Amino acid sequence: MDQRDSFECIGVVTDAKPEAVAFYTRYGFELLEGVREGALHGDPTPLFLPVAAAATAQAG
Repeated sequence: MDQRDSFECIGVVTDAKPEAVAFYTRYGFELLEGVREGALHGDPTPLFLPVAAAATAQAG
């Protein structure tokens, strides 16, 4: 969680391939509705993982 503490990071954003969305959502990523960058590489889906969810997952 060094990034969060040093840079006030609030989360992680990824552009998931359509076939990988289920993988990311299983680990707490949320769909970013209304955010699209175009139909690149199979129309990626923007997903967001809040840093609090990452901290919880890391703590186990």
